Formats: sequence, C-alpha cells, structure tokens
Amino acid sequence: MLLGTLALAGGCGSFGVSDPETNRRDSEPIYDFKSAERNEESARVAARAQNEFGLKLLRVVAEKQPKENTFVSPTSVWMALAMAEKGTRGDAQTELRRVLALQKNNDASVTALRATLAAQGLKINLANAIWADEETPFAPVFTQKSAQIFGATAKTLNFQAPQSVDTINTWVEKQTDGEIKNLVKELPLAGAVLTNALYFRGRWQTPFEKSATEDAPFYLPDGTQKSVPFMSGEGFQGFKGASFEGAILPYANSSCELWAVLPAKGKTPLEVMKNLNAAKLDKITPGFQTEIRLPRVSLDWGASLKSSLQTLGLKTVFTNPDLRPMGFLPPAYLSEVKHKTRLEIDEQGTVAAAATEENFPASADSLDEPKNLVFDRPFLLLLRETRSGAVLFAGIINDPQK
Repeated sequence: MLLGTLALAGGCGSFGVSDPETNRRDSEPIYDFKSAERNEESARVAARAQNEFGLKLLRVVAEKQPKENTFVSPTSVWMALAMAEKGTRGDAQTELRRVLALQKNNDASVTALRATLAAQGLKINLANAIWADEETPFAPVFTQKSAQIFGATAKTLNFQAPQSVDTINTWVEKQTDGEIKNLVKELPLAGAVLTNALYFRGRWQTPFEKSATEDAPFYLPDGTQKSVPFMSGEGFQGFKGASFEGAILPYANSSCELWAVLPAKGKTPLEVMKNLNAAKLDKITPGFQTEIRLPRVSLDWGASLKSSLQTLGLKTVFTNPDLRPMGFLPPAYLSEVKHKTRLEIDEQGTVAAAATEENFPASADSLDEPKNLVFDRPFLLLLRETRSGAVLFAGIINDPQK
C-alpha cells in the first residue's frame, strides 16, 4: 500500500512591488528581483497549471461544506501530486497529467517556480521529501528526478518502528516553523510517503494601526452574527467584477500579495468561485483606490482530499495504478491524501500553514473617489506571488475567528 502525504505551512506579512526594499528589516533577506525576473516566464507555466488545479480543488472541497471555512494551498497539493506523477505510468499518469494540467515543459517550469519563491525577501520555505520503507525502496531514477526537479530529499525508514512516524512529523514541523504538528498518524506496512512543505511569513507593506482596530459584527452564512476585531486601513488598490469587489494587500520586500475578494450582497464566495478560473484570475487588474475594514483571521482547517480529488478525475491512482517507475509492484496504490492548514492575519501581516498527507475586467471607478470595502460577510482570500501568478494559498472565510 502506498500512503501519499503532502505537507505545507505558510505565514505572510507585507510587501511592496514598486520598491522591493521598502520596509526591509536588517534581519530579512534582500528580495532578489533579477532572479525573479529571469525565471518569470518559465515559472508562469507551472503557476498556471497549479492555479487551474487549485481553484477547482478549492471549489470542490468548499461545496462539501458550504457554510464552513475552507483554506488550502494549491502550490503544496499540486507540487506533491506532480512529484507522484513521476512515479506512475499508464492510466494513473494520464489522469494525473490531466487533473494537474501538466505541460510537456513542466519540469523546467517547476524549477523556475521554486527559484522565484526562493528569491523573495520575506520567508518562504518550499521543501519536498520522499520516504520509503527499507523493505520497499524507491527506484533510483524516481529518486533522481525528485531531487533534480523538486529538490526532494530521499530517505529510507523502518515503517514498522514507531519512531519513524516521529521522524516524518519532525521534518514537517521543522519545515513549517512549528505550525504543523503530528501530520502523520501511522505509516503503511510497506510503501512510501511523499511530503511537501510550504511555509510563508511576511509583513504588510503598510501595517494596520492597532489603535484603529475595533470590534464589529461579522455576518455568518446562517444569518447570525458574531463580534470580531476589524482592522482599518486606506490607500489600497481595488478591483471589481460583475459579482464581487476586492482589495490588494501588498507584502514588504517581495512580489507577493494578499487578494481579499468580497462577493456582492446576495452572492456567496462559492458562487464567485464557480466563475473564477486561472485565465480569468490573470485578467483581473486594479481600477480604483479603496479603504478597507478587514477582520483579523485565526483559523485551523483540515480534511481528507481523497474524495475531492476523485471528483476532479483522479481514479486509478487510488485503485490500481502502475507505480513501477516509483519502484513498487502491484497492488501498490495511493491510499489517502490529507490536508491541514492554519491561517493568522493581524495588523502586522499573515501567517498561513498547511499540511497534506498524500472576466473580471477592471472597473473604471474614479481614482479621486475612494471606496470603502467592509469585509463583514463571507469572503475569499488568495495569496499570490505576482511575477509567476502562483496562488500559494486560497480560502473561503465564512467565520474569521474559528
């Protein structure tokens, strides 16, 4: 049996695209603008593929719990499954390539995307590891491809030993800066675990004033309300579509932004998601200045992604795949994909963490008449790296304090 495990975590603060060095602290790395620019075109190939997959995944998962929070990392889940694709052939590989929207030149693009994220001046840690039982080691070619394309380290463990679970969980916890703990509960009798960890932490380009934060009602999907702390700020770029408005919150010293998307009254985030794909997302551009009132967010989320991935078209990999390129003979298969996330947004920035166990044209609003967007009802969040366009994290926030 093959147990697939994907792990990610992220935290973010602010950034300024116009001047990457704006608000950079001495302890922070310098944003490598030239490296990001050099890899931009190639990185967009992998980013478009993962966005196409990730937005569909968010929609399918949210449909199973329409009144609950949903927070996933398209980058983490896509990266782990793309790594698994290198160990399959036949129907399973065909399904993975279709669902993940993989292209022929995807290998170089994955490398370019990893380089783009590594160039950021805020903290982004993207790490991959593959773990095999000592009785069923990986095929050397699969190990080499995992290292060359995904930067994955390969390790062999005794899956029968209790400390092996601790070894993998310790790796996940370290890569996610302690945000994700106890991801793996048990290991298969034989086979492998694939892990991906993504950690993001950044500061806002312009932090919110804590003195301006006030409690106010947030209206939940069931019609009730709860009092939550709302942050207030001004000078943000806004965008508008037929069924939503939104604001862009930039992070300091990087090319990352948080997009907060507020559905029109009478619309739900899920209804907005049904009309949003990777191509439409790339066409959204700012068209006005806005003030915003955004709640602090604190949430933990977790679920099995197996049924959602099956809905998207992954069937064979969970039943009877050909995993000989990975080094396994039948009846090896992918038994489970679990995903856990954590999100914190406050006046200084954002911390997001996750773990997985494997048109909208701009509105021509007048710039001299600022809007005021109040996120006091369910909304969408998209954390993007703007040069590649990659959506690192995506979520529907039905309750910001849960």
